Amino acid sequence: MVVKAKRGRRRYIAFETPPGVWTEDKLQLMLKDEGVRRSLSPLKLIQFDGTRGIVRCMHLDKEGTLSLLSSFGNRVRPLATSGTLKALRTRYFKAKEARPPTP
Repeated sequence: MVVKAKRGRRRYIAFETPPGVWTEDKLQLMLKDEGVRRSLSPLKLIQFDGTRGIVRCMHLDKEGTLSLLSSFGNRVRPLATSGTLKALRTRYFKAKEARPPTP
């Protein structure tokens, strides 16, 4: 088991964009380039569906990541920050398919 002191704590930031502005590859490349330029820990695009997405960062870089997302202007708007993916996914990414009832 990995000790969190070694791995570090993570934060997940949900954001939204207007449809058709970003592709997943283009957004990942922009996050990587701008993150390196601003000396942030490596940012990772966890999920993106065309209008909403989730970015992972280290907890000490949360404010820097939020300012990075805000610097994209009206093309990216941060929604919420969480310590777990589950919280953001249940709040902002609803299941597209309804689960069948269990017998």
